[in-house]
Amino acid sequence: MGIKDWTKSERVPRNGLAAWYQYEPGVSANNLINDYSGNGRHVSCGAGNAPVLTANLLAGQPGWYFNGTRDPLQWSGSLNIRYAVVVGSFEDATFSQYQGVVTGLTNGDVLLSNNSGTLIYDQGSPAFEYRKNDVLYADNARQAPVSGSNSIMEMIMPGGIPMDGVQLGKDRNFTGRLLKGWIFEVLLYTIDPTELMRRFLFEYLAMRYWLWPRVADGKAVFPFVSNKQINREYGRETYLSEPYEGDPKGLIRGDFKSAYELPFNLRESHELLAAEEFFRSHQPLSKFVLRDFRHQPHRDTIVRFASPTMSEEGSNTTYRFNYSFDVIQTD
Repeated sequence: MGIKDWTKSERVPRNGLAAWYQYEPGVSANNLINDYSGNGRHVSCGAGNAPVLTANLLAGQPGWYFNGTRDPLQWSGSLNIRYAVVVGSFEDATFSQYQGVVTGLTNGDVLLSNNSGTLIYDQGSPAFEYRKNDVLYADNARQAPVSGSNSIMEMIMPGGIPMDGVQLGKDRNFTGRLLKGWIFEVLLYTIDPTELMRRFLFEYLAMRYWLWPRVADGKAVFPFVSNKQINREYGRETYLSEPYEGDPKGLIRGDFKSAYELPFNLRESHELLAAEEFFRSHQPLSKFVLRDFRHQPHRDTIVRFASPTMSEEGSNTTYRFNYSFDVIQTD
């Protein structure tokens, strides 16, 4: 899927999108990331000490590596950012200094680390929210994605943070507060996010980076929404790939709440690839979460796959896939 397809993706909400930094083959460079929001807020730096654009880091996608001494990428201008989404991580297991990820040039600290421990810096506003892979963290307990654990970081800032530019890889104009880690993508908004807006973004990021939203205990949430009503079968006999002595498939009877098939109509080949990767990473026994958006607020169900195979129909020409799998509800 090319840059034009990602940019035109209906999954990325455009309302209030102030800046969108991502990789474009043949255009992006060590010292340049273009802005694909349409606002022309490209960030750049001199070529001599730029971060290193590195291929095939996350689900085949490249990212920019900052080694703790590299110059930041900058754009100068006025913004008031209320919502920021960053795909990336910090390299070390703990911090020994503040590390800027997204800030202004001299004003506006959207996302940076603490100067010790493993936490994201708390701006001191109780209204601000920090989420990592959709998990909300309390003030003064905002766990950073350390040790290279690439994640989706969100800052939700009602009222906004005034910025005098966009700077990636350094905390404002402070000496030495340089990032040691990776940045893959940054989206900056001037509006507060809605739940629907965030759901579309998580679908997009799942397709591109194979990163899943999660719940507090670490279980992954399947990122796509079923296009049909769930059909539960409470008396169903379900085979689960669960090796033991003898036949490699054990028949499970009566030790689950329900079983059902989930059908999906996936519109893009990258949706199918992400769904297959999710299946591979959770088959045969890993539990995960299915999120039902027919309810407000949404309802989560803990399940696991009930079949070692999936069914799919479609082609890369039509980009229409009928995809389904069987799950059993376990909790």
